[in-house]
Amino acid sequence: QTLVAMVIEDERWMQPPPLWYVARILRAAASEGHLNIVRWIVEDREVAPTSLPPLRDVLHAVIERSPPSFDNSPPQRTLDMVSFLVLHGVDVNAIRKSDLWTPLHVACAK
Repeated sequence: QTLVAMVIEDERWMQPPPLWYVARILRAAASEGHLNIVRWIVEDREVAPTSLPPLRDVLHAVIERSPPSFDNSPPQRTLDMVSFLVLHGVDVNAIRKSDLWTPLHVACAK
């Protein structure tokens, strides 16, 4: 979180960093389950995930990267991340261009 803050507030930018850079940070943090970083970017920095086209399939990445469950219990970090993103407007029916799958398709295939 400190590193992300340093990048966003670096005075050499002379302006906020490009949105694609913020989108990459948010996607990486979301897919790895770092809810505190995603929450900080979305709520404190007021970056809406829906305003970043590269994040159209972020739920797909979160579900794909969720850890395996050996006792059939849902991974709590994944559920927390998906809930947070959906509450902030990420489309649960977004279709991934590469295979035309929705997040539900990805979850069923896991």
